[in-house]
Amino acid sequence: MTATPETDAPTAGRTLTPRNGLYDLFSLTGWRARRVLRAFPVAAGTRVLEIGCGTGGLAVELARAAGPKGRTCAIDPSAPMIAETRRKAARAGVTVDARIAPVERLPFEDGSFDLVFGTLMLHHLPAQTLADGMREVLRVLVPGGLLRVADFRPAMNALHGHPGWLPAIGAAGFAEVRQVGTILRLIGLVEARKP
Repeated sequence: MTATPETDAPTAGRTLTPRNGLYDLFSLTGWRARRVLRAFPVAAGTRVLEIGCGTGGLAVELARAAGPKGRTCAIDPSAPMIAETRRKAARAGVTVDARIAPVERLPFEDGSFDLVFGTLMLHHLPAQTLADGMREVLRVLVPGGLLRVADFRPAMNALHGHPGWLPAIGAAGFAEVRQVGTILRLIGLVEARKP
């Protein structure tokens, strides 16, 4: 019996598909992962989730940092992106629990993670999906857990037809929402804490 191919998860957000390595090339996944982890280090033993993981470049680095005593999960609504994430994790010899799922319906129990990362994905979400997704992220974090975002700075969101992702974080119930830096002046690095 052959396995049934996995399908994309339904979402109102934009679903991307890798194209012969071009996604990694044009989105600078390896370079971006290193920059994000330099700004937002992850301690060994951390339980971490990446939302909108794409082809898994950051998820693999998160798994390396969290180590065998930690837990690394990744979600993306795109079945091909999750397949590529699983391939990269296997090649790197790390464990990433990669699942096809949208951010607005996370398949994890309350308080499952210490950290949640989102890089260059929030601007792909319509306002209601973004609001629902941020409430889901808040739900799966432990009290005191952190959301760490690297996405186009608020001033850049208008160029992408987006009203802005930064206000949605605070509106979901996060505290201490603060910008901690930028990458190439285009990407804002934001951290927020679950009360």
